[in-house]
Formats: sequence, C-alpha cells, structure tokens
Amino acid sequence: MDTTSAHGRLLLNILGSIAEFERELIKSRTGEGRAGAKLRGVRFGRRPKLTPFQIDEAVARKAKGEN
Repeated sequence: MDTTSAHGRLLLNILGSIAEFERELIKSRTGEGRAGAKLRGVRFGRRPKLTPFQIDEAVARKAKGEN
C-alpha cells in the first residue's frame, strides 16, 4: 500500500476506522457477557490460595500472638 498518495492514505484511514469499530463491538459484547455472568453468580479473578479453614486458623493464631 502506497501511503504517500491520497488514495493510499484514504484506504489506510478507512481500514483503521473499521478496525476501531470492530474493537468497540467486541468490547461492548464482552462487557455484556461479563455483566450477565456476574448476575448468574460467576466469580472472576484467581482462586484464593488459602481455604476458609486456613484463613480462620491464621486469624486465630495471630490473635494468640503467634507469628
């Protein structure tokens, strides 16, 4: 593609605009999907490294003064 000519610059701008439009569509669809998943109770992010029992145990030990 020759970007030094008017036709080449026009084509490049059109392709860039189409790519930007498609990206916005993907972004909105993904956002809608995430919102729907949250309503269904899906949790995002990594899983905790400690179980609830381990967390309770750590809090209890900290309260007793253990390090």
